[in-house]
Amino acid sequence: MAKRVKRTVHPNRRTVSRLQREAVLRRWIHIGSVALFALIVLLMGWGVYAEYVAKPRRPVASVHGELIRLDEYQSALRFREYSTSLYIANLQNQRDGYAALDGQEFLVQYLDQQIQLAQDELANLPQSMVDDLIEDRIIRQEAERRGITVSEEEVQLELESQFGYDRNPPTPEPVAVETAVPITTTEGVTATQGLTATEGITVTEGSTPEAEPTPAPMTYDEFVESSTGYFQAIREATGYSEQEFRTMLESSLYRTKVEEALMAEMPTTAEQVHALHILVETQEEAEQVLARLAAGEAFEDLARELSLDTTSGQEGGDLGWFPRGWMVEPFEEAAFGLAPGETSDPVQSQFGFHIIRVLERDAERPLEEADVERYQRLQLDEWYEAQKSDEGIEIYWDESMVPS
Repeated sequence: MAKRVKRTVHPNRRTVSRLQREAVLRRWIHIGSVALFALIVLLMGWGVYAEYVAKPRRPVASVHGELIRLDEYQSALRFREYSTSLYIANLQNQRDGYAALDGQEFLVQYLDQQIQLAQDELANLPQSMVDDLIEDRIIRQEAERRGITVSEEEVQLELESQFGYDRNPPTPEPVAVETAVPITTTEGVTATQGLTATEGITVTEGSTPEAEPTPAPMTYDEFVESSTGYFQAIREATGYSEQEFRTMLESSLYRTKVEEALMAEMPTTAEQVHALHILVETQEEAEQVLARLAAGEAFEDLARELSLDTTSGQEGGDLGWFPRGWMVEPFEEAAFGLAPGETSDPVQSQFGFHIIRVLERDAERPLEEADVERYQRLQLDEWYEAQKSDEGIEIYWDESMVPS
């Protein structure tokens, strides 16, 4: 049998064209798969970057070019919300305890007010926290301009003070118990001064009082244990770190030092007026007061008779000298708009209707010693407002930045 010879088969043009198309298609599929995979990786990487790198660095505000980052804001907010909530819970426990006792209505009412104030503060924290952080930056920048510094040692001492630790505590001194002195009552029962009379008990005069030592001061080891436990608790509850807590204390120390420096430069004199006033409930009553004054009755006599402000009323309506910022705005505006000897028309405030008479005014009268700090604090508030209204302050905060 003849041996069969294999013949080489050459593909025709149609077959070659089909094979070429398939090869090109496979190559594009491979390229597309690689590109798709790269895109997925890129998108995942961008998501991670956006969530954990870019987002925390988003600015909440800018203070003369210095940014307040979102992660700083959120961390501080969580801590403040946590600590404020603990404070409210503590107040509530006190309130419930006093409510269970008779005759404690005043304390219960006071604690209710404090709880409401704290709850309002908690509700406003997302926005007020931005304001606080802006003030911190303003303070630090002012400190740098003035060459004011806060050392690590100062921060450490403040931290120790927060936990009640004193490196150099005073030497404990014994407290003497009250000496018992015999007193004979009309019933012939021997009692002791300062103690409840008890029949059949006689205390010898001149007995030696027992000494009760004062509580032992906190030791360093106790401070470390207490502070370590606290930092662990807040870190687990809020993520707030010990270093962030120390930075907060540092900011507080900077604020104290800068405010003291600013207040030392503030004047101890101010424009002041010496005025009388009569406070009544309605405008009709105020008009009647003016009519009686016009008829010749003395301002002082009408104040004693009619004024709802009984404190000044007893003094003939005399409020003494006061600068701007002491009184409610409508009253102040009217008082500082009067010349000595002039009497105002009825002035309405949240307290009622006032008739004001200015006796004297002085453009630069020394403040009473007790009023200096209060006046300087008002000036300090104005300084803060001026700083925060500067065009170098930019706020980018919105509600989406509040952590959930």
